[in-house]
Amino acid sequence: GFTDTGLSASTAYNYYVKAKDDAGNVSSTSTTVSATTKSVSSPPPAPAPTTTTKTYTATLSKSGSKKQTIQIPKAGTIKYSLSTKEGNGRYDVKVYDSSNKVIAQQLNTNVPLSGTFNASKAGNYTIEVKTRFSSARTHTLKVTYPN
Repeated sequence: GFTDTGLSASTAYNYYVKAKDDAGNVSSTSTTVSATTKSVSSPPPAPAPTTTTKTYTATLSKSGSKKQTIQIPKAGTIKYSLSTKEGNGRYDVKVYDSSNKVIAQQLNTNVPLSGTFNASKAGNYTIEVKTRFSSARTHTLKVTYPN
């Protein structure tokens, strides 16, 4: 068989054959045949995102705290990050599972901060953010989890 490579899409090509024997005699040209390459198909659509990111914003008063409950659809590694409108600050971050057990925490940590925790199963997880400042602070919590 014969394979022609490096061809362009949607293009007609003509082929013919000449034979040569051991004595070097060359035959006349065969009948010409035509072939057209297929058009290039569109690439498949991009897969759906495998993660979801949700953003929560709250203003905390002096040494205030806020709990945010997040419904995690399946087990996996959950990422979170915390930043403040003011650009700095020290915070406590605690993550609770559905039985209210602390499964991750960062205490007295400067923002911006980030971390991960393992969601062992689908369900509700709560992230508590507490400021250690004497004045009100606006914070933004971002949580990314598997779909």
